[in-house]
Amino acid sequence: MESAWREAGVIEGRCEELGIGLNIENIQIGPSTVRFDGAISEKTQVRMLGRLKPELEYALGIGSIGIEAPISGRKFIGITTARSERRMIRLGDVI
Repeated sequence: MESAWREAGVIEGRCEELGIGLNIENIQIGPSTVRFDGAISEKTQVRMLGRLKPELEYALGIGSIGIEAPISGRKFIGITTARSERRMIRLGDVI
């Protein structure tokens, strides 16, 4: 979980450099992906999010990421990245 929060810091920092205010509020770790949900600032224009994908792929060193914006009609975006190693999901994680 600690490495996911480090990645969240990289994402927030790169967004700040691009003039996009993003605050990661939730991280969901799955067996093969990590999803970062964050609130974007009121000043952020939607057209600026188009520049975000290649910049984050380079900053994180990941071949492909997914960006979903907006989430549930709120000013939230979701960023999904592939995990370098697969995580075993145990029954206790689900229950």
